[in-house]
Amino acid sequence: MGTKISIDIALFKERVNFLKNAINSVDSEISKGETFEFTNVKPLTEDLENLIETIEMLETYKALFNEDVDTLAHVGGSIQEQDETLAQPSAQAIHDPRGFTPLAT
Repeated sequence: MGTKISIDIALFKERVNFLKNAINSVDSEISKGETFEFTNVKPLTEDLENLIETIEMLETYKALFNEDVDTLAHVGGSIQEQDETLAQPSAQAIHDPRGFTPLAT
């Protein structure tokens, strides 16, 4: 029981912010409303359509990734709260070594 388990919340928040900034820095320079003005060559227009579809998928991925990062930040906060709770002497006194805390009777 001598090993201390805890979370370095400053480092955790730094890494979460790094992830969020990394995904938000991914940006395409092409608008989804982009068109070719001087050509209607089918392979080129199809490639443009595929590129626009890819940009839309990238935006969806970015939104999902940001939701995951927000969830990760919430979990980190919960771990920190639990760590602080377990660090209190009264919480350690009622903690059952089998892995659960019994309900008060």
